[in-house]
Amino acid sequence: MKYDKQETVIAIVLGIVALAFVGGVVWVTQDIYNVQRDVSANGQELVRKQAEQKRLQALSDLAEDLSENRASVAAQFVTKNDEVIFLEAVETSARKSGASLEITRVTFEDIERESKDSRGNITAEKIGEELVLVLDATGSWREVFQFVSLVETLALALDVRHTQLRLLDPSESDKWGTTMIVGLRVRI
Repeated sequence: MKYDKQETVIAIVLGIVALAFVGGVVWVTQDIYNVQRDVSANGQELVRKQAEQKRLQALSDLAEDLSENRASVAAQFVTKNDEVIFLEAVETSARKSGASLEITRVTFEDIERESKDSRGNITAEKIGEELVLVLDATGSWREVFQFVSLVETLALALDVRHTQLRLLDPSESDKWGTTMIVGLRVRI
């Protein structure tokens, strides 16, 4: 029986060792699973942060591009105090083209937007002003055409309402004129 006792003790010890081994394997496996889960979550968070960083960089680049363009766009608009600068630009266009220029009218017109109030009544709201110029230019066909082209490119907010090119004197084939009506949105 002593031998059976020794076998039983060995069996119990081997059982305990086996249980400890299985428990250790389960514990190590669980630990590996937790580490793997954390690595996966961190990897996903890293990918998410990289994507967010790319979006922020794109927005930063866009803001930088816009800030560079903002100055040039703002320069394309006149303020109520800068209409003289715009008139000088029109006169410079005439000198560059060689055309003779007469500015026959300079006015400001309100720009209004119609909307409905809470009762359904239509109301007009002033949203800006427009500097309206009537320009008469004369010269050769090339001079008048170049003047019209230069004026059209002066500002982004320029609205060429009317342009009429005409031969002024049928006996002189190169005596042309134009009447332009232009409107320029003005910041208020």
